[in-house]
Amino acid sequence: ALLGTLMGASGPADRAMAALASLPLPEGAEKDRRRLTDTLALLRVAAPGLTVTIDLVEHRGFEYQTGLSFTLFSREAGELGQGGRYRAGVQGDDTGEPATGFTLYMDNVLRAVPAASAPKRVYVPHGTGWAAAGKLRAEGWVTVAGLAPAADPVAEAKRLHCGHRLTDGVVQPVE
Repeated sequence: ALLGTLMGASGPADRAMAALASLPLPEGAEKDRRRLTDTLALLRVAAPGLTVTIDLVEHRGFEYQTGLSFTLFSREAGELGQGGRYRAGVQGDDTGEPATGFTLYMDNVLRAVPAASAPKRVYVPHGTGWAAAGKLRAEGWVTVAGLAPAADPVAEAKRLHCGHRLTDGVVQPVE
């Protein structure tokens, strides 16, 4: 009956926690319930819009885990990672140091975040003063300095993968 109740309670955090609070639990499980309640409260403060679901019977089969475990999901990229509590430095008893560890699946994490835009690169011809290049960097440009005079500044800017060039103190697109 208890397992059925736990399975039925899994889902949105508020519903799962209400069901869990109504169950008589042994002291070890009660400690985990309190930790889960505290963790959920911290998550709500840190990220009020975060959707949290709780699976009260999830167990990945990691024998070393000693308490709460978690899985991070994204609507865009699926499972982002997982982790949980364990005791560090021991095998098979409760004398180790309490710890929490997790693994992130970077291929999925990278799919979940927006792609970074390419930096704006500007070719700064040889002989341009440091102050002019510094001003451009302060404005958000990536400056690529010419190391020698270039016969064709446009071709040099293209060769250096710059979309812009500095000409007479003015940034111009490379055509």
